[in-house]
Amino acid sequence: MDYSSENTVTIVFTVTWVNESSVIIHGRRSKADQTVPLYGVKLHMDKFSRTPEHLPEQEPARKTGRSAGDAFADLTELRIRELLFPAYIRPMLNDMAEKVRLLQNENTFSFGFITDTHTEDHIVHHCGSISGASKYIPLSFIAHGGDITDGFLPKPDEFRLIRKAVNCLLEARVPLLYAKGNHDDNNFYGRGARGNAIPDQAENFTKDIELYNQIMKFSEKDITVGSRENLYYYYDDENAKVRVIVWNAFDLPWVDQDGEKLLSSMYNKGLNQNQLKWIATEALDFSSKADSGAWGIILISHYVGTSIKNFDILTGILDAYASGTTYFASGSFTHDDHRTKTTLTFPYAVSADFTGQTPGEVIAFISGDTHRDRMSTINGYLSIECLNASLAKDHESAPVKTNFTRTETAWDIFTVDRVNRAINMTRFGAGEDRATRY
Repeated sequence: MDYSSENTVTIVFTVTWVNESSVIIHGRRSKADQTVPLYGVKLHMDKFSRTPEHLPEQEPARKTGRSAGDAFADLTELRIRELLFPAYIRPMLNDMAEKVRLLQNENTFSFGFITDTHTEDHIVHHCGSISGASKYIPLSFIAHGGDITDGFLPKPDEFRLIRKAVNCLLEARVPLLYAKGNHDDNNFYGRGARGNAIPDQAENFTKDIELYNQIMKFSEKDITVGSRENLYYYYDDENAKVRVIVWNAFDLPWVDQDGEKLLSSMYNKGLNQNQLKWIATEALDFSSKADSGAWGIILISHYVGTSIKNFDILTGILDAYASGTTYFASGSFTHDDHRTKTTLTFPYAVSADFTGQTPGEVIAFISGDTHRDRMSTINGYLSIECLNASLAKDHESAPVKTNFTRTETAWDIFTVDRVNRAINMTRFGAGEDRATRY
């Protein structure tokens, strides 16, 4: 039987009937002149008799019972997805796990980071392979650094792709974190691309609360939310004593006079004063921890850089946190939007007082967006940028990725050693392993 995807990829399954409760399926996938062997998978009837509760908007469990053939007919998209991994992924995960285990000790903790998956092409391979890593390596969490899709399609289609990615990521059974990307508000379609005949209509953009409900509501028991409407929160690893602050680099109220979303996140980066106040008074407050002086922080966002409005205020707050001192800033800034020919003014007034707690440790900023691997120091703090998982090569320093090969994706396992202030990044897919100190 054939399973076609977008009329470009054909999955040819050979089904071997075993008994009334199971079948064995082997497959080969063909695209153009390429044929890739897939793993043989034994599927039991009980695979299709239930749906895991954590899967977002999954189809209801389908009725099964008469034969293994009936069970195969009841495959959901998620079950079919399990058959589509090419044979080279599992050995790659084994190899990566061996390398990570050599780095891990009583002083370390590890987590997965993937970013810029963008398009539907191979989003299952990107997200499914990193969730698979949790079966080989003890992980604290997996984070997606944003641009989970491209933002070229009507919202229902974008949400379908998001659900496909999230379904895969949640199979890791470790907390899922996500930072909003500049494509994730569906701004290309919203601004008039790809057949949208009426650009700049608020209903075509994806609000932050919609992204939260599509992705982060499934991790609510693991996180402390600062704002669902503006998509920032933190996650505490109690064993490692590390707080992961996921902040929104596109958190300025780009709105029309009626308060509806109008302008996109594509070129408008900034921190709302509410988010800055939350970071200063809540995200960096460890007073409730008995061992507050032992904690450190990692900051994850889609983008990091001084072009973000109010970024200097963020690092000013971090300076006070790291030194156990105070900080205050007030004023306003303007933004001239070239598309609507309007000037928007944003006031801010932020204060922070860390004199009552032990000076804190800032481990690193981690981000995506630039579609390359790079490490730098920004305003005195280590910034680690990670290569996009998608096939696109958008920077001269980025490696070439090739469909249906070991280089078709890219993501990292971070292993942090706080005693030696060392970070190792073990690469899956295109690119190289990296290491640094902070």
